[in-house]
Amino acid sequence: MDLPLTLQRYRGCFYYKNQMRFSWKDFLTLSLRSRVTALVLAIFFVAIWVLSFYFNAVQRVETMQVVGEQQASMASYIAADISQELQNRATSLERIADLVSAFVPVEVDRAQVLLEQLRVLQQLFNGGVFITDIRGVAIASVPLSANRLGVNYQDRDYIAAAIAGEQLTVGRPVMGRALKSPVFGMSVPIRNRQGDVIGALAGITDLGAPNFLDHITKTANGSNGYLLLVDAKNRMIITNTHKTRVMESLPPPGTNWLIDRYQAGDEVTGIVLNPQGTEVLASARYIGHLPWYIAAAVPTEEAFAVFHRHEKDLLLATLLLTLVVGGLTWWVLSYQLHPIQHAAKALSDLSRQDAKIHPLEITRHDEVGMLLLSFNQLMEVLAQREASIRNNEQKLATILDNVNADIFLKDIEGRYLFANRHAREFFGKTMEEIAGKTDEVFFDVASAAQIRSNDHQVLVEGRTVRTEENNIRTVHGDVRTFLTVKLPLRDESGNVYALCGIATDITDRKRMEEQMRHHAFYDALTRLPNRRLLNDRLDQMIAASKRSGHYCAVLFLDLDNFKPLNDTHGHQAGDLLLIEAGERLAESVRESDTVARSGGDEFVILLGELDANRNIAASKARIVAEKILNAVSRPYRLTISTEDSSELTIEHLCSASIGICLFSGSALASEDILNRADMAMYQVKQSGRNGIRFFEGA
Repeated sequence: MDLPLTLQRYRGCFYYKNQMRFSWKDFLTLSLRSRVTALVLAIFFVAIWVLSFYFNAVQRVETMQVVGEQQASMASYIAADISQELQNRATSLERIADLVSAFVPVEVDRAQVLLEQLRVLQQLFNGGVFITDIRGVAIASVPLSANRLGVNYQDRDYIAAAIAGEQLTVGRPVMGRALKSPVFGMSVPIRNRQGDVIGALAGITDLGAPNFLDHITKTANGSNGYLLLVDAKNRMIITNTHKTRVMESLPPPGTNWLIDRYQAGDEVTGIVLNPQGTEVLASARYIGHLPWYIAAAVPTEEAFAVFHRHEKDLLLATLLLTLVVGGLTWWVLSYQLHPIQHAAKALSDLSRQDAKIHPLEITRHDEVGMLLLSFNQLMEVLAQREASIRNNEQKLATILDNVNADIFLKDIEGRYLFANRHAREFFGKTMEEIAGKTDEVFFDVASAAQIRSNDHQVLVEGRTVRTEENNIRTVHGDVRTFLTVKLPLRDESGNVYALCGIATDITDRKRMEEQMRHHAFYDALTRLPNRRLLNDRLDQMIAASKRSGHYCAVLFLDLDNFKPLNDTHGHQAGDLLLIEAGERLAESVRESDTVARSGGDEFVILLGELDANRNIAASKARIVAEKILNAVSRPYRLTISTEDSSELTIEHLCSASIGICLFSGSALASEDILNRADMAMYQVKQSGRNGIRFFEGA
């Protein structure tokens, strides 16, 4: 059997190529031992590493829960402590407010003395205490060094709230006017015996000086952790560890999801990047009924330090176990597959020889023997199929190469896979030069874009396309027109994998059709529209006039003194005169107007959309007619050939007689309008020629 090609195609399934460049696509060409080892190792690798990552993830979550619970407990403790401190101060303010209500606003001096005697207030509020009247003006204050007396504090939220009657108000942190440092105030209203608000009592906490919140700055949260006291209502940090972020505004909503959760009132634990760009594990607890919360945060690097040490140990153990399993799998497979490797080597040696392929020798009837027997049978069947395929391919190639049309195949990317002889001759390329190329190589940009658009309908939309394509070859630059049929080729799943196209060159046929159409509608001598096209355009003009209500005009022109020229110098001179006269007429009207040759020396000019007013339309038509008379009356220099092959130049003067018929939405047929213009023209002829006349009949 002559099987070198078949064996070359299929031998990769049975032996390992020793010298090869490995890639993922070549995986199936590896030896069975290598493939099984790789698969077992891959399965083990995936299983052990997935298990490792799973335990790491579980441990990380558990660590996060433990650390988060510790932080939450610490935040809860501090929040409760601060809540109690605030409650103590609120209670003190309410008691003092009851005492000073008897002195405000009449006995201000006694209120001042009372404040100075109450040392406990100065211990509770390191920024001082002051009393305001109903307008918010400070009327008593300790210490006096704060210079608050006479200052209006109505703009402070806690003073405004107290005067409005709210029982207890904790204000937002602001920069103190007197202390020149960050402060926040607490206030209660002062009421008279009738219960009316007559002033406010406020205590100030100076955040820049030692205060009752300092245990936040002194409480340790790991080595690098920190605590924050946050005013959720005003999105502001009140104080923090080391007092480095006092009165710092929180990021805008949407910047940090965990801060947004805290702002919404959720007491959760999560991992985020803080404004300094450090990943932290944070927890928060709100303080009583105030819109304040304590946030405890510690860098994840510190929080998960122990977890990371265990993680490295686990990964190292997993890696070593993977290597051990891989080595054992390789050794076991090498031992078990030795007989198959021996047969594969024999096949490899046989395939490299030029000698005729013969069946492999079967020495034993086990699995290896069954494999070799099946291989020998397969080779015989494949040899028969190969011969049949080659025979059919040769027949198909002969048929395709003798079809008088371009037949081609393209892949899904529009690259040529096949081109028959006719297509190769059109491109002027060999099959090797065409294969793998796109239409941009063979056609200009516009033609390639048109082809690509039609191909897209086939390859992407799965449609069969029948159309005409005008293509310009990049080499010759000539325009060719093809009647093209393109249909999709589908695989067993119905997916389009290629395009088959048949293109018939119809350039010559299109050119002949164009010439026939031109002869049917245009005068052969002057190349102006003939009577047939004139009638069609006049019908269109009548319809347009009916729609718009504008007047149109038909000018019927006859050349004067044409017959003497024809009789004296022959038809050659007459033809030259008609050609030049037609050109002058075309130059005298708009592009939208029509100049046609009716026959002999007669021409018809159609002027459309002149005006809705008849007089204006008539004036415009006369202007055009006079322009035509002037153009026609200019001297003609006509060069003709004499009988002795010499050239003779004749100067000829000519005039014209023009009859005009105006119409607007007329019920007249086109032939009637032409007849009226013709009658007006003959009236000019009878009155001495070289003139213009409108049809004025009924």
